[in-house]
Amino acid sequence: MGLSQSQLAASLEVSRGACGQWEQGVSLPSVSHMAELARITEVSFEWLATGRGRVAPPSEPKNAKAGSEEDGLVTEFAGRTLSGELREVVIWLQKLPKTEQKQVIKMLRSMRNLMSA
Repeated sequence: MGLSQSQLAASLEVSRGACGQWEQGVSLPSVSHMAELARITEVSFEWLATGRGRVAPPSEPKNAKAGSEEDGLVTEFAGRTLSGELREVVIWLQKLPKTEQKQVIKMLRSMRNLMSA
């Protein structure tokens, strides 16, 4: 894709140093940053996260509507199509501004921790 660390950092709203640490394997991006990184670099989330699967994201089905509300949104994960309420939540979350996404993710993590305690 040819992006510099500075350009990528600006797109992801993180520091250039964070991108450098990810690139060097010093630290890992959050799931939300990884999803956005996959979108920006046009690689599949599964490949980026695990090194397995196809590098390129799945192509759009031939019968997909052009200009639909869900264009460009993650509707697959780990090679499986999300369906029902989970798909609805993922689409809703992806449409939120990054600051609100972070708040929702923080709340969900807190709920997960309470439920597993």
